[in-house]
Amino acid sequence: MSRNVEIKARITSVEALLPRVKAVADQGPFDIRQDDTYFACNTGRLKLRMFSKGEGELIYYRRADQQGPKESFYLRSPTTAPEVLRESLTLAYGRTATWRSTGRSSWQEGRAYTSTGCPGWGTSWSSR
Repeated sequence: MSRNVEIKARITSVEALLPRVKAVADQGPFDIRQDDTYFACNTGRLKLRMFSKGEGELIYYRRADQQGPKESFYLRSPTTAPEVLRESLTLAYGRTATWRSTGRSSWQEGRAYTSTGCPGWGTSWSSR
């Protein structure tokens, strides 16, 4: 299983933070759109992330429910049929939530800096 440490923060302006990220990033920023569907899972979290109708990934991960930096252990499985997979997992396990967001992602030596916004939730910034 792979692992990372994720740090999240709410921000008031992506535009105000971008110059700092550009100063350290060696790739990006790239526009991203995510459609995450979460499924019932007793041993961690299971979500399907759709990037488009023909591209997505199933992600299983374990992470503590706590504030502050969090270590996460995860497995990612790419798929070219995310809509069919979402329907199969919904029938098998039950859908618990859907989260649609847009944002920007920049990279520096394997580290991601991502800003995302979701209607009703505001904008957040994460580094992992």
